[in-house]
This record gives sequence, C-alpha cells and structure tokens, in this order.
Amino acid sequence: MKSTRRDIEFAPVTRRAPPDVFAQAQARFAELAESLIFIPPESAFWDSMRASSLCLRVGGWSFRYRIDGRAVSVDQAFCEKA
Repeated sequence: MKSTRRDIEFAPVTRRAPPDVFAQAQARFAELAESLIFIPPESAFWDSMRASSLCLRVGGWSFRYRIDGRAVSVDQAFCEKA
C-alpha cells in the first residue's frame, strides 16, 4: 500500500490548552493521521470526512478538527470543565 503523509495543522487558538494536554492531543492526532493511509481513497469515509467536523477529547479539553485531503485541521480547543 502506498504511504500518503497527512499534515496536521493547529490553529493558534488551540494553544490555549495546557501544555501537557496539548502534547497528548498532538500525539493522538499523529496516530490518527498515520492510520488514515489504510483507508482506500475510493471509500465513502472520505466524503463523510469532507462534510463533517469531529471532536477529540483529552484531559477535559475538546479539540474540533476536520480531515480534508492531505490535512488534519484542528481549528478549535475549549475546556469542558466548569
């Protein structure tokens, strides 16, 4: 299977998460990006990803992201704890 590298792009606002939480999120996004190479390009998964935003939760923080083409774009981070 051909390897296709996916970039991970973090919007500046995501840096408001505590450094340890941000580091855990970066590691999880890296794992997610690596696993995408196993999904065939013709899969309906890709149409769904282009139309949806997703959420990764780490340490009481939510990171909203999209998968589009060759990039995983993380555009929002907010704390779930009150």
